[in-house]
Amino acid sequence: LDWLAEDFATNGFDIKRLVRAIALSEAYALESLRPEGVDDPAHFAWALQKPLTGEQYARSLQLVLHGHINNSADIINPLREQFAEVLPEETNTPVKNALFLSNNPAFDQFIRTSRSADHLVPQLIELDSHETRVDTLFQTSLGRAPSEEELTAAVAFIQGSDSLEESLDNLVWAIVTGAEFRFNH
Repeated sequence: LDWLAEDFATNGFDIKRLVRAIALSEAYALESLRPEGVDDPAHFAWALQKPLTGEQYARSLQLVLHGHINNSADIINPLREQFAEVLPEETNTPVKNALFLSNNPAFDQFIRTSRSADHLVPQLIELDSHETRVDTLFQTSLGRAPSEEELTAAVAFIQGSDSLEESLDNLVWAIVTGAEFRFNH
């Protein structure tokens, strides 16, 4: 940190240089998952998983589905109310949250009405293969490629559906309601 402070001052308080130095540092590149054989969180060797707050969840959904954030979107308030706890003591998902994600009309409508040309589902429909659609969906929503098993299952799901749009909506729902998306790690 001392080196960063000195370099920042020496180079005319260049914020881009500072951010570049941080992002390219070894510490920033460390894995956030718990390393094998390390069980004591006091070592700060990994990030503790915590669920996204309602606000974070709403913003993440907007970024994935719409590509931008709208602070007055209809989905924000229902998610703020449902996921109100900022620092929950337990990381278990209560039944009321699972039911909300499965049955809430505002949540369902947000996914199913994301149809502008620059939104995710219309962009996926324009792609030339189911494999490319699934890969793009995973890269956009989870920041990683699907495993071979995930790719095979998702492609089979799309092929077994009568409606490409509906199957993609359902895949999006499955990903954005899953633990990997909902937990900040």
